[in-house]
Amino acid sequence: MARSIKYYQFRLFLIRFFIIGMTSYIIEVFFTGTISFVGAIHDSFTIPNYALDLTQAAQGHVGIFAFFVYCWAAIPFTFLTNPLKHLIQDNLIIPKAGVVVRGIIYGLIFMAIEFVIGIFMLLVFHMRSWDYSNLPLNVFGVITFSYLPAWTLAGVIGEWFHDRLLQIDDIVLNPGLFYKEGIQKGYQKYTKNIELKKSLVKKARS
Repeated sequence: MARSIKYYQFRLFLIRFFIIGMTSYIIEVFFTGTISFVGAIHDSFTIPNYALDLTQAAQGHVGIFAFFVYCWAAIPFTFLTNPLKHLIQDNLIIPKAGVVVRGIIYGLIFMAIEFVIGIFMLLVFHMRSWDYSNLPLNVFGVITFSYLPAWTLAGVIGEWFHDRLLQIDDIVLNPGLFYKEGIQKGYQKYTKNIELKKSLVKKARS
């Protein structure tokens, strides 16, 4: 039984490893494309005779190695989300302050992962898949604390996404849930969790 549970947990982690990696990778392309587009619009108003090419301006980009950085974000979300939620409640001092605090913690963890992988690639392969040397508050050009707000936002969104991943995990590991009976059981479980959360919120406020 112990071996089967460990095997289940390992499969669960691999699913999250891939899903979080791919989702973050797509978001990175959208993010860089948006930044490029905003920059091009700015240049069109500030640079004389600037030829604005929307096709080129709105292109996003990301290095292939960044995918593995994002994949490793599955580690803190898989093992730290629930403990952090218990340790740091949502309404910490002021409403939703705990969510921001947890987001900052996630953001720092992401930056630590980015730093370790970036330094490893730099020392072993002598290559940079990303370079923040031109940005303020950078460390060896591998990370920059000026991006901490963006990483914090990613942590907040990732925590929300973590709860939704539980449903995806069930579907992938137990394809039978796609059948009518399985969908009904899943819906009942979902509604029970919603009611439980509501009751806990009411108790906390009373």
